[in-house]
Amino acid sequence: MPSMRSDNANPLGPAIKAAEPPPAVMPDYVLIAVAFILTSIGVVMVFSASGISSYAKLNDGTYYLKKEIIWVLLSWGGMLFTAFFDYRFYKRIAPYLFGFSILLLCLVLIPGIGKEVNGARRWMNLGPLDFQVSELAKLSLILFVSSLVARAGDKVRDTRVFFLILCPVGLMAGLTLLEPDFGMAGVMTVISLAILFIAGARFIHLGSVLAMAAPLAVLMVAIKPYRMRRIFAFVDPWADAQDSGFHIIQSLIAIVSGGVFGRGLGMGDAKRFFLPEQHTDFIFSVILEEAGMIGMVLILVLFAILGWRGFRVAMKCSDPYGSYLAFGITFTIMLQAVVNMGVAVGVLPVTGLTLPFVSFGGASLISIYLGVGILVNISTREAVRRKMLYEKHRAGCRGNRRPHLPGHRTGALV
Repeated sequence: MPSMRSDNANPLGPAIKAAEPPPAVMPDYVLIAVAFILTSIGVVMVFSASGISSYAKLNDGTYYLKKEIIWVLLSWGGMLFTAFFDYRFYKRIAPYLFGFSILLLCLVLIPGIGKEVNGARRWMNLGPLDFQVSELAKLSLILFVSSLVARAGDKVRDTRVFFLILCPVGLMAGLTLLEPDFGMAGVMTVISLAILFIAGARFIHLGSVLAMAAPLAVLMVAIKPYRMRRIFAFVDPWADAQDSGFHIIQSLIAIVSGGVFGRGLGMGDAKRFFLPEQHTDFIFSVILEEAGMIGMVLILVLFAILGWRGFRVAMKCSDPYGSYLAFGITFTIMLQAVVNMGVAVGVLPVTGLTLPFVSFGGASLISIYLGVGILVNISTREAVRRKMLYEKHRAGCRGNRRPHLPGHRTGALV
């Protein structure tokens, strides 16, 4: 397992040879293109999934489409900002961003400030738009944990240092649980442990955290009846087909009815008041119903490419902080995608996590694109560093091209 080394060593990949030809200094257009394609699919599917319900409830079939377009434009603006902003600056301001996120997570719990939907107080108003505080807090946590781990170096294997790094994770996850948002709190914890894992944390420390978290998770599920119903519905959705198992059953019906080629864009039945949260949590089910297995393969391939490019950035980055940051952002996107799709096909219980880039959701989309911009910035700056190293090596070689006496090495005293 790779571990932290000096600031000039890559914690994930091999050292770069000075004589290695440098890559072109340009943004990772493959990463950007895949993100844009997924978002374009998302805009189309959000309109398809929400048009009927929004017209029935709000007398405006394009209500969610218009809001989604606004969020997309804001997200792209955020990506451009982080793509051209030196990622190393976040290492210095990460504690302040984390503290601000903690403040927002506290404020959202206050009635009148936080907006309650379906019994959960997770949203704050931003004019005509609502944003989920925990989505932005999640990104600040990745920035903060990556900075702590990078500063800790090899001391991340020390018991005291390991658990000190987890203290802010526990604080943020605990506040998120109070909303309540069990799924997001779990994601925050898993992301932090994953960063610690690739930093070289000891297995006994990671295992002890999991051992302590398991009974706590069971307790959190047991004290909330709706969470227990979700677990029972996951095990046997048909036991309560009209209540707790309704989501999963309708999702599976939509997927099966799509077949290989799908029923056609806009022709699905799931969105006709059969499948709840069809434009957010279960948009993958709508995609499979209307685009079939072909659509599913396309989505899987796009996420696979995105994961490859993101982890590639982490592997090639020579700066530990940049490497951990790139890994954390990419891992978050892939984890949420796997969980969302797993819920849709019935292999995981309902969590409330959206499908990155595709589901309707403002704060989620902005958070993801801020992360994509950071990935682009890391990859571009690493390419610049390699180019400078290569040119320095070339200049050194040219400087030593004078004739030498036989039997003497270059630069040796005669």
